[in-house]
This record gives sequence, C-alpha cells and structure tokens, in this order.
Amino acid sequence: MRIARQQSVSTATLAMGALAVAGVAAYVVEPPTQVAKPNPLIVQHEDIQLVGLFGNLTKVITTVTSTVTAAVPLLDPVVTPLISDAAPDSGGNGGLLIGNGADGVGGASGGNGGLLLGDGGNGSNAVVAGADGGNGGSAGLLGNGGNGGNGGGDLQVGDSTGGAGGAGGNGGLLIGVAGSGGDGGGAFTTVSGTATGGAGGDGGQGSLLIGTGGSGGNGGDAIAVAGNAVGGDGGDGGDTIIAGSGREGGNGGAAAVGNGDATGGNGGTGGHGGLVNGAGYDGGNGGDALVTGTGEATGGDGGNGGNAGLISPAGDGGDGGDAQTNGTGGSHGGDGGDGGHGVLLAGEGDGGDGGNGGTAVTGIGDSHGGDGGDGGHASILTGTGGDGGDGGDSLTFNGTSTAGDGGNGGGGGLLAASGGDGGDGGDAFASGSANGGDGGNAGNGSLSTGGGTPGQGGSGAGGPGSEDGADGD
Repeated sequence: MRIARQQSVSTATLAMGALAVAGVAAYVVEPPTQVAKPNPLIVQHEDIQLVGLFGNLTKVITTVTSTVTAAVPLLDPVVTPLISDAAPDSGGNGGLLIGNGADGVGGASGGNGGLLLGDGGNGSNAVVAGADGGNGGSAGLLGNGGNGGNGGGDLQVGDSTGGAGGAGGNGGLLIGVAGSGGDGGGAFTTVSGTATGGAGGDGGQGSLLIGTGGSGGNGGDAIAVAGNAVGGDGGDGGDTIIAGSGREGGNGGAAAVGNGDATGGNGGTGGHGGLVNGAGYDGGNGGDALVTGTGEATGGDGGNGGNAGLISPAGDGGDGGDAQTNGTGGSHGGDGGDGGHGVLLAGEGDGGDGGNGGTAVTGIGDSHGGDGGDGGHASILTGTGGDGGDGGDSLTFNGTSTAGDGGNGGGGGLLAASGGDGGDGGDAFASGSANGGDGGNAGNGSLSTGGGTPGQGGSGAGGPGSEDGADGD
C-alpha cells in the first residue's frame, strides 16, 4: 500500500510539472499577438487584446489535460479519481483536480471540469419536443465553460411551447472563457391555439480574474394559424468580473399568426465588461411580429447594451422589432434598447448607442413606431456619450399613424469629451392623421467641449390634423 501511494504521489508530482512546463512552452512557442495601439491605456473592443491569450489558454488546457491524464495509470485507485477525463458523451465530471467534463447526451447537461484545470462539457440539444436543452458544464480554476444545448421545437394541433436553451457554463474562477447559451426551440400551432417560442439560454459568466463571458442564445420563433404567437426572449450575455469582455445578448424570436395577436420576443441584455477593463457588448435585437389577417402585431424590445470597465467602450442597445398587420388591427414597433455606460477612465470610454425603434405598418387600424433607445453616458473623466437611437417609422392605410420618438444622447466625460447626438424622430404616413416623432435631446458635453447635436423631429404626412415632430433640445 505504501508503494502504491508513493507511485501516486510521484505521478501527481509529474502531472503538476507537466502543467507548468506546457503552460510556459505554449507562451514561448506562440506568444499572444501584439496589436499596435496609439495609447497603452486604451483597450480595444475586441476581447481587450486578449484573443491570443485565450487561444493559447485553450491549447494549454487541451494539451496538459490530455498529457497528464494519459500518463496516469488507469488502474491506480488513488490517482484516477483525481486526474482523469470523463468518459466521452456521458455528461460526467472530470477528475476532482484535473480533467475535462464530458458532453451531455439525451438533453442532459455537460459535466464540470476539474477543480484545478479542465473544460466543462457542452450541454446536449433537447431530443424530446418542447424539452429544454442541457446546461453547459463549468470550469474550476482554469478552463473554459461548455455551451448550452438548444431547446426542442414543438409542433401541436393546439397550444405549443418550444423548449428553453440551456445556459452556458461559467469560465474558470481565475482564467477562462465562458460558454454560450443555447437557442430556444421554435413553436408551431397547426389549427388553433397559442404558440410560444422557447427562451434563449443565458451566456455563462466570465472568470473572476481574466476571461470572457458567453453569448446569450436566441429566442425561438413562434407561428400559429389561428390564435396567438409569442416569440421567445433572447438570453442575456455573460458578464466578466475584473478583466475581460462581456458578450452579446441573444435576439428575440419572431412571431407570425394568421388571425390573432403576434408578439415578438425581447432581445437579451449585453454582458458587462470587467471592473478593471473590458468592453461591454451589444444587446440583442427584438423579434419581428406579423399578422396576416385580423389581430394586433407588437415587435419585441431591443436589449440594453452592457456597461464597460474602467478603460473600455460600452455596448450598444439592440434595435426594436418591426410590426406589421396586413388586415384589421393595430401595430406597434418595439422600442430600442439603451446603450451601456462607461465607468471611470479614458480609453474609448464611450457610452453605447441606443437601438432604433421598430417600424409599424397597418392595413386598417392604428400604427405606432417604436421609440429609439437612449445613448449611454461616457466614463466619468473622459469619453464621448453614446448617440440616441432613431424613432421607428409608422404607416397605416386607414387609421392614425404615430411615429416613434428619438432617444436622448448620453452625456460626455467631465474633462474633454462631447455629448452624444439625439436620435431623429420617425416619419409617419397615413390617409388620416399622421404624427411625426419628436427628436431626442442632445447629451451634455464636458467643461471644455460642447454637447451633441439635437435630433430632428420626424415628418407627419397625412390628412387633417397631421403634425411634424418637434426637434430635440
């Protein structure tokens, strides 16, 4: 028994040595790509200049775990539970200390990586109609999270509901890339009933130290012959904690119905960058809505952009979904999401732009374009405020048409930066009354720089009582 334990200790020691050597070798042979930049404090939007690091990290994890686990005697009862990959396609966890989790099967979640080193497995796509996808497995200290599986689609004579996408696994506590959320399943009702698309899964959270969040999954589409159709909401992008970028929110699912109401899904919120540095990412777009007969159509709202870290740009808001009714019934475009905010220092430091409002088109009934989202505020010291999104246009052949208002521009930093421009109001067209949207207000500038440009009011082209929108301040 003493000999077996000594062999186990020696094997574990060799494993740790292999980990250190492989990690150093990876950076010596293939160092992170250096990108020229005018200011060493400026961190670029693309993964905060750490794309090379994350690429090498994946190679290191794969190389080291494969080398170490292959060197461990499979029959050693002491070492094998500590250092080993999970059996393929089992959904099992890696070794307690080192090892990769396995992908899930049959709709199950992926396994987690080892506490020290190892990737999480991918969640399985749903194999049963309307079932949820499996979640991605998470990493321990060093490693990447697995992706969530897609939700199952659902086809029914009556009510139908798509399954939700699985959530992405979290990246390693210290360093690692998080997994993306799975897409929601679609829903289709063939005769009469409500069709509801599945929600997209949320992206996994990035590492505490250095990492990248996972993207949110897209919401599932919904189609109904008669009844109602509701698109699934997009999943939120994952955040990072200290250094690293978030990731984009998922798009909302589209909705279409013959006779009945159609509502597009909302876009997911973009992930926030790390507190020290890291870019916020864009919110997802809202889903479109279509009614071919009688009923109300409402586009989904765009998701808000993610906030930035100390020296990075924020994400833009997603656009609102369009809405169209071909027969009798009103339509309303979705509102654009708000841009994310800067935090403190320089770099780009910009607030995100607001998303544009969705367009509304109606045959017989009232139409209303969506409002543009507000631009995000710049970082406190410097940086440009984000622009407001434009309001959505509106059109009706028999009814009142009201265009969307432009979003307000975000404020600039205190030292030397301008405010964002206000978004323009949408244009309205109607045989009856048509009202253009108001322009958004300009964002305030810094003490030494002026504010942004106010948005222009939209035109109102129609019959008696039509008005143009007012310009912003």
